[in-house]
This record gives sequence, structure tokens and C-alpha cells, in this order.
Amino acid sequence: MKYLNQFFSLKCCGDVLSAVAPITNGAKEITEAMGMRAKLKHIVLADNQDYALIDLCSGNCLVPVLSAFTFPRVFNIAVDLRPRPRQVAGVHRLLYRQQDINLLEIYRKDALIRQPSLDTDPSRLIEVDTHDVVILTAMHACGNLSKHIIDLFLKSCAKHLILCPCCIGKGEGWIYNIAINCSSMDRHEAWCFYLAGMLHEGGVDDTCIIKDTNVLSARNLFIVAHKSSTTASPGNL
Repeated sequence: MKYLNQFFSLKCCGDVLSAVAPITNGAKEITEAMGMRAKLKHIVLADNQDYALIDLCSGNCLVPVLSAFTFPRVFNIAVDLRPRPRQVAGVHRLLYRQQDINLLEIYRKDALIRQPSLDTDPSRLIEVDTHDVVILTAMHACGNLSKHIIDLFLKSCAKHLILCPCCIGKGEGWIYNIAINCSSMDRHEAWCFYLAGMLHEGGVDDTCIIKDTNVLSARNLFIVAHKSSTTASPGNL
């Protein structure tokens, strides 16, 4: 109940709930968002910088709304395929984008200014300020969307990733065999270790998996990754 107690002790908790209502499974979703916020806090309070948080598969937008109310130096962009007729439009430092994340491209504004002929569909584009440190988050991304989010992280100007995967992606049935043959690992743990391996193979050595038992969900593993540099990706041109 730690995260529930923390959430309801926030002065903004009522405003957050009003912005994202209705919530289908309140206790579970609040603890998920607070678990994500706990990992964000270690990043955004570590130094005196401005951040752009891009929350993918944002659902009811609880993660970016909570961030908008509690982290004043973070500009939040919520991305989801479905329209959200909620009150999120009235939340300061928050932008909602109805977008298929499989088609998403992230670029810094200075890159677009220097390359006006860049072959980029504006409808697929998310622009971030030149000096903002970019963070990608995703809570319970389904199936192969977790793999796509990691690919997007590796190719984009994002420096930090916090990903809580959900179900195993299609065509990844071999992961079940790993779990069966490893008595200390279940299927979801095997999936998360595979995804973390993608980050290592992509050159992101600062990657870890955190099991957060304060999240009221059986799938409570968070993959947290930090790039040492983002200068090699197209989004930094």
C-alpha cells in the first residue's frame, strides 16, 4: 500500500484523478504510475536540467499527468493510438498525441531547422526542444510494442528509458522454453531479460531490471536504461 499512501498524500491527487477519470482499476493503475514516477524521480531530480517525457502507449495518461503535476521541469507528451476525451487538455506542461507509435519519429527542433528538406512525415513527428533531456516511458506495453519501443529508444535522441513490459510478443514462443528450463525464472522474467539484452546489444550498457513489489500487478518488472551519449542517432542531427 506504499504507493497508494504516497499518492493520496500528494496535494495534487484530486486534480490528477479528475484529469484522467474514469480509471478502470484505480488501486492497480495508481501504483503502476507511482512506480514509474519513483524511477523518474531519480532522473529528473538528479540535476538542474529541463526534460521532455514521452509516454508511449499512454492509456489514460496517468503517468504523464502525474509527472506534469509533480515535476515542474518536465514537459510531458502522452502518445496513444486511441482518442482521449478526458480533461488532459487542461493540464499544464502536457500534450496529448493520438498516434500509432509504430510510425513515430522523434527529432530535436534544431535538427529540423538545419535540415528543412528532411524526409519526415509531419504527422509522424514529435519535436522536442533542443536542450531538453528526453525520457521515454511505457507502462505495460503489449507484446512486440516493447521491442519497438526499445528500437525507437536506440535510434532516437532519447537518453533515458523506463519500460514496464506486459505480455510476450508474437513469434517469441521460445521464451516459454527458457522459463521452463530455468527454475528460477518465469515467462515474464525471461521476456524482460530478453528485452534488456536488446539494449545491451544496442550499446546501452547502463541497463537494469527492477522488480517493484509495491506495484499491485503481477507484471511489476521495470527495465531502466541510460545512454552515455545520444550524439550518434538521427534524432540529434
